[in-house]
Amino acid sequence: MSLGVVVGQRRWKRKDINTPRWMSATRARCASGFVRSRTPIGYYVCREVAKILIMQRFGRIITVSSMAVGLHEEGTSAYSASKGAVVEMTKILAKELAPLGVTCNVIAPSMVITDAVKALGEAVVARALEKLAIKRTLTIEEICNVISFFAAPDSACITGQVIHMGLVV
Repeated sequence: MSLGVVVGQRRWKRKDINTPRWMSATRARCASGFVRSRTPIGYYVCREVAKILIMQRFGRIITVSSMAVGLHEEGTSAYSASKGAVVEMTKILAKELAPLGVTCNVIAPSMVITDAVKALGEAVVARALEKLAIKRTLTIEEICNVISFFAAPDSACITGQVIHMGLVV
């Protein structure tokens, strides 16, 4: 088994990369993934929304992660780390805000056909779908259904949960 690091479009094999170069590449990839991700924005939005929901003593925060967190795929370390951060942030918010009448949950959808997914190519999509329990892409309507479930008044006792759509973790 070889360790690979993806930097830009070049894939480095373990034999080609020394420790300082690997650390630099990994740090740059993780940092750029976090900065370019929406994770910091999500944090600030949740923080500001929570202020309003706390005053109302009721509300729902529903964040979106990804199936990538559970797949542990090569080349997705920065993306998976940023989506994993969303999950952890939401679980901590759930503990903090539950006594104040606010629930916080996460959806982690599997693949939805978008231009970005199409750009990955059919082979990558097929490989990703093969790892799922439900081996097909999702529709926007299916994702909206889960969001509606979390937002419903009948879901007031559900907080700190992650719904993995199509993936068994």
